[in-house]
Amino acid sequence: MVDQRSLGIVLVGLVAFTGLVGCTDQPVATPPVSRGMQGTPATEGSGMSAGAVRTDREPIARRFPRLGDFSEVHWLGSTIGGSGVPGPSDVLIQGLVVLRPEDLAAARAGYRWEEAPAGWDAKLADALRPLAPPAGDWRYNGQFESEVCTARYSGDVYLDLASGTVYLNVNSR
Repeated sequence: MVDQRSLGIVLVGLVAFTGLVGCTDQPVATPPVSRGMQGTPATEGSGMSAGAVRTDREPIARRFPRLGDFSEVHWLGSTIGGSGVPGPSDVLIQGLVVLRPEDLAAARAGYRWEEAPAGWDAKLADALRPLAPPAGDWRYNGQFESEVCTARYSGDVYLDLASGTVYLNVNSR
């Protein structure tokens, strides 16, 4: 049988030792500043990276395989928050992805499209706005959005039926 008094002494010693281990004369590391995906400071308001619009395909193709072998992409990405707490970070991605003609044809035929809601483009980052097709025929379908986002992302996905451009405004779950 364990002596209660001995157990208490051991626990007090352990707590005291743990407290002393944390007391060192080493400087405390300052948490890193929240940065966008390219290492640039996040801009206020949009949550998007202040860096240049990215055109690299691999990060978007890997995250959104339903978009197929698209012909063009322009996107921005940043981490959400910025508390400096270590651990996994949520990622915000906003982009314009141009589908290949055959993928556009499949999307047009495979879903029942509704008009995109008024003001859907209010969140479109200023850096992407000039790259969006002018006077597009922007549409929405919940199933398409769900398939594009996969289980890993949530947010808005709209398709311009005229140009085949997909607008992504999503964040990781």
